[in-house]
Amino acid sequence: KFTDLIIVLNRCKANLALQGFDASIQKGVVGEKVWFRVKIGPFKRQDDANRARNELKEAGIDAVPARN
Repeated sequence: KFTDLIIVLNRCKANLALQGFDASIQKGVVGEKVWFRVKIGPFKRQDDANRARNELKEAGIDAVPARN
């Protein structure tokens, strides 16, 4: 259900906030499918982004870098 998806996304965002990250939820459409992602950043320096990615990895969260 859509409401369950929103709950999961908001929990993910809240979990990241507890770890000190300011996260946002973004919706995108690829073909006919709707995708959601939880995004942190932007980072001013690549080192900061790498440090955040390592922290997320240590917490068991897969992170994929994205460029705006």
